[in-house]
Amino acid sequence: MSNTSKDFIWHFSLLMLSVFTLFFLTVGMGKASADLIIYMNDKSISKPAWQWVVFIIGAPIATAAWCLFWLFLRNQKSTV
Repeated sequence: MSNTSKDFIWHFSLLMLSVFTLFFLTVGMGKASADLIIYMNDKSISKPAWQWVVFIIGAPIATAAWCLFWLFLRNQKSTV
C-alpha cells in the first residue's frame, strides 16, 4: 500500500470518527439539554444555588467540547 493510500485511509478514518462522535453528541444530548434549559428558565420552580452554579459552569464547557469536535470535523473534511 502506498504512502498516499495510507494517509487517505487515516484521514478518512478520523473523518468518520468525528462524524460519529458529533452525531451521537448532538442527538444524544439534544433532548436532554433542551429539557435542562427549559427547566432552568422555568420561574415557577425554585432552584438551589448549586444547580445554577453547575448550569452556568457546565453549559460553556459542554458547548466548547461540542465546538472542538465540530472544528476537528471541519479540519478532517478539508484534509480528505
